[in-house]
Parts: sequence; C-alpha cells; structure tokens
Amino acid sequence: MILVSIVANIVITIVFIIIYRITTNEEEPAFADELDKLIELKAIKISHYVFLLGFLLAMSSLAMDMPLSVTFILLIFSGFLAQLGNIVTQLYHYRKGV
Repeated sequence: MILVSIVANIVITIVFIIIYRITTNEEEPAFADELDKLIELKAIKISHYVFLLGFLLAMSSLAMDMPLSVTFILLIFSGFLAQLGNIVTQLYHYRKGV
C-alpha cells in the first residue's frame, strides 16, 4: 500500500506540475510562507477525510462478506483519490484564496 501511495503521489505531482507550467508559464516557488502552510494543512485535512471514507467502505465490504480483493482495491483507490483530492484542494485554494 505504501509503495502504491508513493507512486501515485509522484505521478499526480508530475502531471499537475506539467499542467501548471503549461497554463501559467511560471516555475514553482522554492519557498513556503504561512499561506502555503495553511493551504497545505487544509488540503491534508481533506485528504485524510477522503481516505477515511475509503477505509470505512473497505471495512464494510469485509463485513458484507465480499472477496478480500475488493477490500484491497478500495484501499488502493481511496489512497489514490486522497492524493488527488489533496492536490486539487491545493490548486483550488491557491486560485480562490483561503
């Protein structure tokens, strides 16, 4: 699970950096101020909620006697959605403000 999460995080980050550079023609800043940290905290909170929902769905699939593979697929998918939600939330807050 950790390996899949790391790979998903790297792939999503690379894709969004490419999209950001194409749309704005700017490089990412190398420093983080208080606004960056606040936005990151809000994005992490959303990410944790998404993963928690996926985890609960995975555990409920076990309670409903579904195959074990369904549980693992739900966990992997929820980890991917959590990372995606993290990045989308950061982009939204950078565009709209906090």
